[in-house]
Amino acid sequence: VSYGINYTAGIGAAVAVAVNGTVDSSSAVSLLTATGHTTGAVVLSLAAGDVVTVRNNSAIALTLALSPGVGAQITIERLN
Repeated sequence: VSYGINYTAGIGAAVAVAVNGTVDSSSAVSLLTATGHTTGAVVLSLAAGDVVTVRNNSAIALTLALSPGVGAQITIERLN
């Protein structure tokens, strides 16, 4: 699972991948600049029906880039 976010505010916040609402701690990435782009990647064992999300994993608010830009993206690839 790889992901990226473009943000316009949120220094000190952190984002991570969650599976079925539970954050995978190895996927957490801290936002160290006031604005910018960050990416992360993690290998997970998933089952059919799992819900995978990218979420703010901190108490600090963050603002994603607005349309027409891309605020967040996630790519899930199956490995054999």
